[in-house]
Amino acid sequence: MFFLTKLAVARRSVTILIALAVFGGGVASWGNLKQELLPNIDFPIVTVIAPYPGAGTADVAEQVASPIEAAVAAVPGVESLRSVSTTGLGFVSAEFAYGSDVKEILRLVEAGINSANLPDGVTPVVRNFNINSAAVVIATLSPKGDTTLTELAELAEAELMPSLRGVAGVSSADLSGGSEQQAIIMMDAAKLASARISVSQVQGIIQGNNLTFPAGQLPVDGALVPVSATGRFTSIEQLQQLVVGGSVDATGQPVPVFLGQVATVSLAEVRTTGWSETNGEPGLALSVSKSAEANTVTTAEESIAAIDEFVANHSQMVERSIVTDSSIFILESIDALLKEGGLGAFFAVVVIFVFLLNLRSTVVAAVSIPLSVLAAIILMATTGITINIMTLGGLAVAVGRVVDDSIVVLENIYRHRSQGEP
Repeated sequence: MFFLTKLAVARRSVTILIALAVFGGGVASWGNLKQELLPNIDFPIVTVIAPYPGAGTADVAEQVASPIEAAVAAVPGVESLRSVSTTGLGFVSAEFAYGSDVKEILRLVEAGINSANLPDGVTPVVRNFNINSAAVVIATLSPKGDTTLTELAELAEAELMPSLRGVAGVSSADLSGGSEQQAIIMMDAAKLASARISVSQVQGIIQGNNLTFPAGQLPVDGALVPVSATGRFTSIEQLQQLVVGGSVDATGQPVPVFLGQVATVSLAEVRTTGWSETNGEPGLALSVSKSAEANTVTTAEESIAAIDEFVANHSQMVERSIVTDSSIFILESIDALLKEGGLGAFFAVVVIFVFLLNLRSTVVAAVSIPLSVLAAIILMATTGITINIMTLGGLAVAVGRVVDDSIVVLENIYRHRSQGEP
């Protein structure tokens, strides 16, 4: 260290150039640092979600979950594996050894699933657990004037959602709280009793005639092709003409009893995925999530800009409210660091000048404190470390240490020089 000190004093022009280079590099690196809430930690946990609409639990377990389990189990490093099969959905979760290359694991899992013999229409979604992949923006959209919630949902799906999904760094954008048309069946108790038909009988017949389910496999050109039986209702008239029972007329001939004869069938708008309200009024909930590699602040700002543009283009139909913006806390933390660090450096310079009454020592402290922080920022940018609450805390502690060291070292130098030492 003494050698470096002598070299810096002997080569003052070189020292000044290095300081200027560190200053310029630190300022440039600060603008390139990713801003996150927490450090980017990839947990070695992989989940596979495989929707299989219309399939029962047993079919999902046999045709979807089992092949996916076999594909995931073949990946090296698996420590635990579990799966859950429900009606129309298979879920598989695998935990790997810590220290594993998560990107390589994802590649191997996706390759194994692509080669698995899954039914047609099943498209598994493979994801890993990352703490920074949560929603960065949550907003609500409320209809204005004569605009209905259904019209607003259709407009948002057509214009806003493609725009949000096109923002750099956005991994998913979801809209919930809308409504859709569903069939409402109001039973007439007197007519049911007259036809000797029970409510449970009607329910069973409706459910049995409104199913899409696997119907086995057919050999085609040496390969087995999955076959599904489709029997869903597509109109109110089909429901009204559904036979739910039978009776005998005066001549002894069997007469079918249709659903429309014992119940009133109509269409109504009902909520689809959740419920959202703004100031007591129904609306739509909008959630935007980012990829693990994206910048939280940039992604959130661009997503909100896309929402604001959509609202501005349809100001007579919609208004928005931002519920959660993850970038606010990050920006406030950065501002707090700059403010507190700046105050610490300022008071350190003031203390040095007041007690030492030496302009040179004051200038040295004023330059060394920010220069130390900028050098740390260059190293952070070089090694890929992000700005987050952990690194901000470390920088805050470092600023305090630099301030203390500056005061102690400069006071010691001043004391030795006042005693006549070179």
